[in-house]
Amino acid sequence: EFFKQPRNLEVIEKLRKAGVRLEEKRVEVLEERPEIAGKTFVFTGALQSMSREEAHELVRAFGGRASSSVSRKTDYLVVGESPGSKLDKARRLGVKTITEEEFLRMLGVSSPEEARALVQKVKGGARERKEERPALEKPSPGGGQQLRLL
Repeated sequence: EFFKQPRNLEVIEKLRKAGVRLEEKRVEVLEERPEIAGKTFVFTGALQSMSREEAHELVRAFGGRASSSVSRKTDYLVVGESPGSKLDKARRLGVKTITEEEFLRMLGVSSPEEARALVQKVKGGARERKEERPALEKPSPGGGQQLRLL
């Protein structure tokens, strides 16, 4: 939507002329699961079956969004062991909380072992590719480092 608006396209063109390169990393969706696709997930506490980053990868691989903070736009807070303040915030905002086991069922697996196998499948199948769009990069005046504007 953003990239279809004429004013935004003008700004992007000016940035390109100024030497800014636009690119976006995308993860291919392996399969859309209705329970996950289009939904936003946040994780709190320690997960037993996978790391938090792996959980984020799985959500993205099945068409969902993973976030690090709870907001009104959060659909599910997945609660692991020793949850933090995100749980309190989710309760205040009325965000649905689910256990790690419920999250695994949404993924279509029933055990931590199956979850780890699914993580490996996703890591092997969902490769990142770069496309021309959102992440803005421009070489710094010193030449070495790049500035990422997100």
